[in-house]
Amino acid sequence: MNDVPKHRFVAAGSIDGPWNTIFGLKIVLETPRPLNEVRDFGARPPDGSFAQPIAITPPGTGSFLIGGDIWGYRTVDLQATKEFQLGDFALTARVNVLNVFDFENYTTFNIVSVGSDGVLDPQLEVNPFGDILYVPRTMSFEVSMRF
Repeated sequence: MNDVPKHRFVAAGSIDGPWNTIFGLKIVLETPRPLNEVRDFGARPPDGSFAQPIAITPPGTGSFLIGGDIWGYRTVDLQATKEFQLGDFALTARVNVLNVFDFENYTTFNIVSVGSDGVLDPQLEVNPFGDILYVPRTMSFEVSMRF
């Protein structure tokens, strides 16, 4: 049992822009993270216990550009940085835009059923009022000085 996604893709890059500005991009995609639960689905091991530890992989909650709802986590982050030289000082300004497309990366699911008669057959649905992973679309501005 674990909560590590089966697939995870991360791409990041930066490029020099006009006026000595640096632009950056990061894309992260991952399949849904399994849920670890202890539930009774009718299986009776030799020790006679009722509830068994199980791992359930929830359904994907969204698509990315093409394809169906296979992703459990998606984000696109952008940044721009500009450094200003002021004699012996350097002033750096940075703008970040996190989760540009405002993806809702749900992490809470309603477990409708986990199965019966010893057969594990989980049925889940997304809880749109539950927690999300990461942040909603967020813009931040930073200024720093080196001396």
